[in-house]
Amino acid sequence: MANIALIGLGAIGSIIARSIERSQHTGYYFATTPRQSLSIKYENSLNETYSIDSYTLQDKQIETIFNQVDLVIIATKATSNHTILKKITPYLNQDTPILFAQNGMGQTEQYNQSVPSVVYISGEQLDDKSVIHFQDQMLILPNTEHSQIIYDLLNSDDLTIVLSERFTRHHWKKILVNLGINSITAITMSTCHIVHSQYAVEWLTEIIREGQSVCPIDELKTDNFRHELIQLYQSYSKEMGTSMYYDLLNEKQTEVEFIQGYLLRYAKSKKIDTPYIQSAYSLIKAKDSINQQLVSSKNVAVGDSRNIQ
Repeated sequence: MANIALIGLGAIGSIIARSIERSQHTGYYFATTPRQSLSIKYENSLNETYSIDSYTLQDKQIETIFNQVDLVIIATKATSNHTILKKITPYLNQDTPILFAQNGMGQTEQYNQSVPSVVYISGEQLDDKSVIHFQDQMLILPNTEHSQIIYDLLNSDDLTIVLSERFTRHHWKKILVNLGINSITAITMSTCHIVHSQYAVEWLTEIIREGQSVCPIDELKTDNFRHELIQLYQSYSKEMGTSMYYDLLNEKQTEVEFIQGYLLRYAKSKKIDTPYIQSAYSLIKAKDSINQQLVSSKNVAVGDSRNIQ
């Protein structure tokens, strides 16, 4: 048995929490607000509910908890990493691994014991207590000593952990997958039904082509791979959204800096022109900015109303 701290109970974190709850390990769960239950809904209309006690990173118990954990999993948006690591690392043992179960690239360099992963878990957070799980429950990790520890703790029928000698290839493949489908659903504010339009396919072909021009993995640069991505997108449920689509819909900050932004910075370092990625980045950042202004305005309005009372 092990003590596992899981930070983030959204679409990804909830599936990891389900696996921990079904195991013999002790889970310590952290969310934005405390909760006593976790509900997972499935497309076949089945529901599961788990009784849990969750904390926030402001709780006084965090020093005791993080002093004793064998593994930390961060399943929040990558935009929260700096704040989370600043809060928890003073209490961690120096050899405690941190698994980042997040989309994108470039977010794991901040901690020596960090383990990146390629996440294949699709879902949507419905509210503070429930998520809907669409498909997949797999994490791909580089084959390292820390990854082996994580594999031994987490691999099960409920959560497949794959250790790969070709992790870099898997990581670049996933960021190319995310580049196309996240960009088009975020820009058009449409679910995956949009990819069945020929106009969308033409646009996706060009932005993926640019991503391939940046990618250092030769086997991911082929026309066949680009066609495979289009077919993959068209295999998704038409009602399924992406993380960026749901973030913008719910006025939350997106992970654009770790997907489109990462590719854009990488392309500029190699002096590669990527106008489609640039436009996708700029449009999503613009919507991000507007949403953050709306959230700030709402917070100010709430504060003003409390002062009036």
